[in-house]
Amino acid sequence: MKHLSHLFVAASIFLAFYANAFAQTTEPLVSPREQLNQLVNELSSRPNDYELRIKIIKLARDIHPLPAIPVEARRAGERGYFNDKHALTAAEEQGAVEEYTLATTLAPWSAQDYYNLGHVQRKAGLLAAADKSFGIFLLSRPNAEDAKAVEEQLISIEEEEEVLTKRAAEGKDPPETLLDALNGASYDCGGSQDYKSRINIRNRDLDEYTVDLRPPPPPAPPGQFRDAGPFTAAEASNDRRGLSFYMHGHTNRVFTVSPNQIERRALQPCVRIRGYK
Repeated sequence: MKHLSHLFVAASIFLAFYANAFAQTTEPLVSPREQLNQLVNELSSRPNDYELRIKIIKLARDIHPLPAIPVEARRAGERGYFNDKHALTAAEEQGAVEEYTLATTLAPWSAQDYYNLGHVQRKAGLLAAADKSFGIFLLSRPNAEDAKAVEEQLISIEEEEEVLTKRAAEGKDPPETLLDALNGASYDCGGSQDYKSRINIRNRDLDEYTVDLRPPPPPAPPGQFRDAGPFTAAEASNDRRGLSFYMHGHTNRVFTVSPNQIERRALQPCVRIRGYK
């Protein structure tokens, strides 16, 4: 019995030692609210990161109750409302866009601010940006009373983009009109299980980049990007359906831009990533 007692004590000490060591090497679990705070802090330095906003919205759907809207976010929303109310032109509407963008950056879980942002973005002629904002609203509130009306707005935005593309291709409007409307539009160009290739329209230019899907080694942040631009306008062709661009130094790489895809010569088309699909 004495022998068994010694074995029991030794085993207890062994288990206690390794349990303590395991506890010291295991990081504490992060609550959804803590995750939300971390992602909101990240967004403050990357306000144009649409995928990060989507991640925040999906996380926020499982947090009850949601955090209170910060005072500065409410004030930005009030300024956005004031600017929208007194704007007479699309250019003047930009002030409202900036304020509501700030509101959705300070409180990116606020569905109502995304709805307001989409509203003023559309009035300002920023169709692709409005598509994304309305898409986030629907993701946050899929069963909202006005969800059907927002879906109809999104269909109308897509139709308006197609009209602008046709007018630009026919020379009836300057290319800048379409590029400003599609500013921020993203196109999925395919890839593998390790990466995705994408093209953005950004500031009247095309920007091609790669999203690395492999988990990066710490402390690198998830998602590695590689710029491959810039692009410039190429000569018009008689049979084009959109605006044509080519990458600097690669005149054989022609990209034809339309709302729902970007056609790449000798490569598969890039498909538009829309906020509601």
